[in-house]
Amino acid sequence: MDDLDYLSLVEGQVSAARRISAGSVAYLARFPYPVLCYSRAHGDRSFLDLGGAQPLMSWSADEEDGSAWILPAFRIEVDPSSIVEAQYESTRFNHAFRQGDRTGIIGIQSSRFGRPSSIAIDSNGSAEPLTTGEYKLFFSRWRLVVISDIGEAMLIDHTAVERASGRYES
Repeated sequence: MDDLDYLSLVEGQVSAARRISAGSVAYLARFPYPVLCYSRAHGDRSFLDLGGAQPLMSWSADEEDGSAWILPAFRIEVDPSSIVEAQYESTRFNHAFRQGDRTGIIGIQSSRFGRPSSIAIDSNGSAEPLTTGEYKLFFSRWRLVVISDIGEAMLIDHTAVERASGRYES
């Protein structure tokens, strides 16, 4: 796979940012980094920042009123040597995860009480909590690759860095 600096304009489609469907990766007109659209409880949609000033933070899709370039299909790839055993943890912020047939990224969302909390976002755009008691794995190194008819392009190459406190950051 070639790591491309540019993506073909032939690929994807242009739409209103508010109309991006869950499970899509897109660039918003006012935001220079890709976002992953996901569906929260009650059907509300949000965007997960995949590389901006606050990577892996989310915000409501209702706040966006501009245009968006929706990219073709994507996949999440992981570095198997970065596996983290976390059976008794519910989530690991900014890691990729695998549980059963679910794969995705752990991001951050604001709660009703103003305190941020981790959220597991599947590559299909679902944001259901990871199941407790079921085996799961986290990966500290992962990347997001766009797949198109003319090739592949790596958009994000992410490594979670462990701080002295034992917590991870981007």
